[in-house]
Amino acid sequence: MKKLLIILAILVILLSGAWYGAETWMSRLARDAIAGRQDVSAEITPMRKAGMLGLQLQNVELAGGNGQASFPDAQTYVSWRAPSTLAVDLPDQVTLRPANGAPTTIALSQGQAVTTIAATRGFAISHVGLTGREVMIDEIPVADAIDVTADLTHRGGAAPAGSVASYRVNLSGSGLAFGALPERLDVFGPVQVWLDGLPDRATLDGSAPPPQLTGLQTQNLTFTLGEMTARLTGRVEADAEGFASGQAAIYTTDGPAFVEAAVQAGLLPQDVAGPLQAILTRAAGEPADADPDDATPENTDENALADEVVTLPPAAPGEVRLPIFMQDGMMRFGPVPLGPAPRIAGF
Repeated sequence: MKKLLIILAILVILLSGAWYGAETWMSRLARDAIAGRQDVSAEITPMRKAGMLGLQLQNVELAGGNGQASFPDAQTYVSWRAPSTLAVDLPDQVTLRPANGAPTTIALSQGQAVTTIAATRGFAISHVGLTGREVMIDEIPVADAIDVTADLTHRGGAAPAGSVASYRVNLSGSGLAFGALPERLDVFGPVQVWLDGLPDRATLDGSAPPPQLTGLQTQNLTFTLGEMTARLTGRVEADAEGFASGQAAIYTTDGPAFVEAAVQAGLLPQDVAGPLQAILTRAAGEPADADPDDATPENTDENALADEVVTLPPAAPGEVRLPIFMQDGMMRFGPVPLGPAPRIAGF
């Protein structure tokens, strides 16, 4: 027993020495990497936290063509239990200084970003996560909580042409600022995203451009604003010019109230809101055109969303369906033109 304890003690000493030396080597390597660069400056030291291998960054300054960013400190590390996942404890405050304009301060608490690399797939990014609490911009609250994850999934039978990779993105945001309205917006639900390439080692080291969107779809992405609730279902693909092309629909029992809120928030012009309100008033007086059992059910299978082309189910009783059409670079809300469709590829 005594010999076993001695052997264990020696192993602990060797592992501690290896960990200590690895962090020291990493910090020296990082300092050497940025020493000759004009766009990055930081003080880098070993993190020295049990169970983790990482670096402590202080007084970080980043410069680019659009301006500068600075923050006082951050930590980046891997855990012994998840060596393929890089985590970054985000700083409580970041200052952005655009090339033309006043500086902006972003503050948050409990902020963390994580990235998992799949070594067997060419060091592709297999998981990304971002969390933050009490997010403020220039001391104005913009979100109570944000949680976003993206996981690499199989491409699926519903993938648009030219798709190489697929990610399932799960969104969860609470207390989001909605224009100038005092009410806060909550958003949660899944979005399937397809790309024309796999973000791998070539993307990470800058030798290849980031992949472009080929399409996305969602089913029952839910929005809550005060007492109002709506859900979004739809699918769009990038057309030849990179504009979104496809259909989506908002399902809600509070259509006129949402339009009025968008106008008050400055997100929708009054000349568009008037015709929309007329359409919604007429639609609200019409009986629902389907049994709710016929509506597309919420998808709980992680892979099913990638396999099935999302279509627009009819509205349930008491709901109105607000269709959004995107085609030939233009977008319209029912028969009401809204302007150019968003560009989702080919930036």
